[in-house]
Amino acid sequence: MIDPNRLQMLRAVEHHGTISEVARVMHLTPSAVSQQIRQLASEVGTTLLEREGRSIRLTPAAYTLLAYSHSVAAAWEDVRAELDVLASGEQLSGHLSLGSFATAIPSLVASAAVTLTTRRTGVTVSVREADTAESLTLLLHRTIDLAVVAAPVDHPLDDPRFDQHTLLDDPQDLVVAADSELATCGVDRLLDVSRERWVEPHHDQRRLIESACAMEGFVPHFEHQTNDWNSALALVAGGMGVCLYPRMAPINTAGVRRITLSGPNLPVRRVLTFVRAGSVRQPLISTYLRLLEQVVRQR
Repeated sequence: MIDPNRLQMLRAVEHHGTISEVARVMHLTPSAVSQQIRQLASEVGTTLLEREGRSIRLTPAAYTLLAYSHSVAAAWEDVRAELDVLASGEQLSGHLSLGSFATAIPSLVASAAVTLTTRRTGVTVSVREADTAESLTLLLHRTIDLAVVAAPVDHPLDDPRFDQHTLLDDPQDLVVAADSELATCGVDRLLDVSRERWVEPHHDQRRLIESACAMEGFVPHFEHQTNDWNSALALVAGGMGVCLYPRMAPINTAGVRRITLSGPNLPVRRVLTFVRAGSVRQPLISTYLRLLEQVVRQR
């Protein structure tokens, strides 16, 4: 019988690319991760990792093993769904753990969570703020049950380990200082601010900005970096740079002007739900997904 924890280590190496990064995420030493992979290789009787210069790569045997393990994991989630349905009957109960990017929590995630716990007294929900990469890692580690993530529409997050569903497409507006020339000069498209300095609110949004600007034919110059939207908007209000801001999020910072862009390459991010493959029929997950869709329809 293959140790599932060691399979998880191999999946993590596939996902993160290096032993050191897996060790950092899992709060282990690199030697401990390497030892688990070696023991898994011994269990299956084949080499799973090989050196490529100073880095490592998975062998064909490792990819074959992972392909089967993904199928087994999805089948197990499906079995859990059947068992949960039998156990719960009409009485929905249990704990649901959610991960979400910051701006989706007040506008989508919290509303659906409150409705779920209000209607079902036997249900508890926990919410954890996390970016896209962290959310998917938390799903794989079974720390959360469902993730709400965002991605540029031209960069699909296809991964057979997850079932995903699109909630909505969220246009991005340009935000500039309210007392700046940009606020009154008739900016219509991103190309009009190609020479401006940019504020990076966090790395997920940076990727979206880079993708949107690339479609307009330029590379944005990021001069400021922060992991907090309020800080980013304060920098914009002070005339320190411009930024793209989600349409779904309100602006509570004074001194900022929101500009709706036009043109052929409008910046948009896609908001999706991710669950482990096979788990979408579990009663708590399927009920919460329906409530999320109701919130989106009411927006």
